[in-house]
Amino acid sequence: MLTRKPSAARLPEGSEGHVSLPLGSCLAKSVGTKDGYKSPGIDVETHSRIVGMVAKKLIELFPEGLRKQLFPQGSELAAAVHDVGKINPLFQEKIKRSLKDYQPNTEKALKDANPELERQRNLYHSIVSKAALYYSPPFIADIAGSHHGYPAGCSLLPEDAVIGGSAWQQERMALVEHMQQYFSQDWPEIEDDIHAAVLSGLTTVADWIGSGPAFDNILTIEPEALEFLAAEAVGNAGFFPVQVRKNLQFHDIFPEYLPNPMQSAMAQLSDRSGIYIVEALMGEGKTEAALHAAYHFLESGQASGIYFALPTRLTSEKIYDRFNEFLGKVLEDSDPHQALLLHGTSWLRSTDLGEDAGPGFSWFNSNKRGILAPFSVGTIDQALMAVMHVKHGFVRTFGLAGKVVVIDEIHTYDMYTGTIAEHLIQSLASLGCTVIILSATLTRNRISSLLNQPGGHMLTYQGDVPDHYPMITKAVPGKEPEFSQKLASENTLVNISHTNDYEYAFDEVKERAFTNQYVLWIENSVQEAQQVYARLGAWGRDNAIEVGLLHSRFLRAERQNLEAHWTGLYGKEGLKERALHATGKILIGTQILEQSLDIDADFLVSHLAPSDMLFQRIGRLWRHERLYGKRPMHARKEVLVISPEYDSVMNNPGRAFGPSGLIYSPYVLLRTLEVWKLLNSAIIPSDLRKIIESTYAEREEQGKLAMIQRELIKQKEKLKLAAYNSMASFGKALSDENPPTRIAELPSADVLLLGRDPDYEGGSIWFSDGTVIQIPGNPETASREEKKRLALQFMEHIVRVPSYHAPNALERNELRWLAPYLYISSEKEDRLRIAVLTQGDALIGLGNRPVHDTHNLGYSKVLGYIVRKKNV
Repeated sequence: MLTRKPSAARLPEGSEGHVSLPLGSCLAKSVGTKDGYKSPGIDVETHSRIVGMVAKKLIELFPEGLRKQLFPQGSELAAAVHDVGKINPLFQEKIKRSLKDYQPNTEKALKDANPELERQRNLYHSIVSKAALYYSPPFIADIAGSHHGYPAGCSLLPEDAVIGGSAWQQERMALVEHMQQYFSQDWPEIEDDIHAAVLSGLTTVADWIGSGPAFDNILTIEPEALEFLAAEAVGNAGFFPVQVRKNLQFHDIFPEYLPNPMQSAMAQLSDRSGIYIVEALMGEGKTEAALHAAYHFLESGQASGIYFALPTRLTSEKIYDRFNEFLGKVLEDSDPHQALLLHGTSWLRSTDLGEDAGPGFSWFNSNKRGILAPFSVGTIDQALMAVMHVKHGFVRTFGLAGKVVVIDEIHTYDMYTGTIAEHLIQSLASLGCTVIILSATLTRNRISSLLNQPGGHMLTYQGDVPDHYPMITKAVPGKEPEFSQKLASENTLVNISHTNDYEYAFDEVKERAFTNQYVLWIENSVQEAQQVYARLGAWGRDNAIEVGLLHSRFLRAERQNLEAHWTGLYGKEGLKERALHATGKILIGTQILEQSLDIDADFLVSHLAPSDMLFQRIGRLWRHERLYGKRPMHARKEVLVISPEYDSVMNNPGRAFGPSGLIYSPYVLLRTLEVWKLLNSAIIPSDLRKIIESTYAEREEQGKLAMIQRELIKQKEKLKLAAYNSMASFGKALSDENPPTRIAELPSADVLLLGRDPDYEGGSIWFSDGTVIQIPGNPETASREEKKRLALQFMEHIVRVPSYHAPNALERNELRWLAPYLYISSEKEDRLRIAVLTQGDALIGLGNRPVHDTHNLGYSKVLGYIVRKKNV
């Protein structure tokens, strides 16, 4: 039985005059009341039992084999004692001062306690937790000290006077003994850093759930009742046992397809957890092959869920539909996840992960929380942070533990992200995860580096990689990698033409559209795509040719509508209508068009990009050739590549590529140009590996080429060092708001688009699309569900843009009215920005202040977020 009742300060034996609060009187939290005051919340011991029991229930969700591998006996004990550091005079005096009618330092045990020392001397309770467990086995103190997101640096000893001396340490140790007795466990034996990270993540998530409103008013509860309440809270947070249908074949899951040779080979090879690399053409069904394999790992109890890691933040949202259709086929109707086959904000509305992941906190963001869901689609960035020294990195490690992690489109060109990804893959393999890597374009050296990492936990591979294509590579613990035989794949000819003249490209596109062709034009930056649309949009309206623009900087709802419209025209569902009544169309966009969208184009225009990316884009040409029927009369399977002249690049290699040289390495672009300028056609897939290998083959350069090669080598070494530093466990952990997962990608910021200044007194908020909501004058009076509803409405009106193109940052006190609903970072560069949309599509700051120092900003439903440099 757990009972909290006040008792007087006591004098432990041997304490020589020092006194402490008894364990039962040490509060873990206070609770807000309707009159705006605080009342005592539950005590530390009760909270510890709750969190330990929640951790136990989370562990029980894993299949038995994974449970034994990931969570040694005693794991819930490690979670239970996380708040032992709250048993100290500074914290207890601080929390009591928040209570109604409490007079400072009136309790004998707290008469000298100064809560300001917490901040002044970094004596927060997580630091004290680490100090209190100083003499415990390896990793235990670190787990307790890091449960608020950052690893706790600590120079304290358990008996230091500033945290209460031996009297308070005796109470802390009493809590540990009580938890050992309650859970009938001793400390877990933790294998290494990565397993410790899993337990740290378990502890934090259990603390979030255990701090939720379901446990606010517990005074007395029997163990059986606590176990039931913890299981219910875990379910409400969105965690359930996975129930999959048995003995499904490929055609049961994907009835519209017969498995091709690559998919059949993957089904045969994927029998044990490990690392799988699937190399195949764009449009060959790599996603279906990976999901079918993931189903078998779920069915056999070798996996607890799936995380589908997309290559960039720019990826289409259509991948969620494909993933949800798959889950609808493989999960039992009785599986609660069937009701959570959701994307974005919907999952947030349906689950409650506790106060620290509620409205106004950073982990209310679906981009972060998705990694904890049993089934989710997210970016590779969130997965990479599982092995990086960033805030809550270990929460992500826990989120991935035991899952099938599908990494979509790892490429050769990205040295920085690639280095971290290789470490992630090896770490996940050591945790018993299955990692499935999908790519159309890997060099053999890149495959070797993915399999043969120094100090890797499971692979020691020194052999050569075959050069055939398509190919599946399999690497499981204790065995040399296996390579599939050369798989049958139909060759197809792609015509290639080149120009450095945009006027020629415009004329060519217009002519193709007039002959009823569906044209796709892919630029490397949003601004360039907007400029192309500005040239073609009005012409299209004048000539009854529909022209569209699609990129990542639209509000979510508007982007979803655009994607649905254009995939309806260019995708599989539009083929029949297109074959019968085709009128030419032009769709312009950025990298979002090369990933995840179901698009079939008759003619492709692409700005020069690394060979990897060009092949990705070519994968959109005649994608559904077997389903389409007859193409327009003059259509050729052709890509027009826009690139500078080779000689002009050699004269000025640093600047000749313009904005593309800031996105991709100029040396890689030059090597790509060198290979592609000689091509007027390519046979795919026969020529694919040869072209990729030629682009990235190491060689000694001369003259100016040697200069930019040296720059690339220096950059690679710098990036590798930066990557290794980002994975180091020493120094200050980095923020996870703008993590350094991509050196080439600049920091970004969320921008809330309003239609006018808020009515702070009346509570009216006008959004840029004309909708209006009301927020309460006193947020404390709003229920948790009401705050969640309002938070989700705010989130629908946010667009993410590069920080240097975002509106000027406001001070935190100017955003107080938003803090109950949206996370307001303490770091100015990471903070939410606000802009007001005027009738002319221009953006201004709140109170008609300047919105940006050097650029004019705007937003329209046609162009999305607009940035134009001011005239000086």
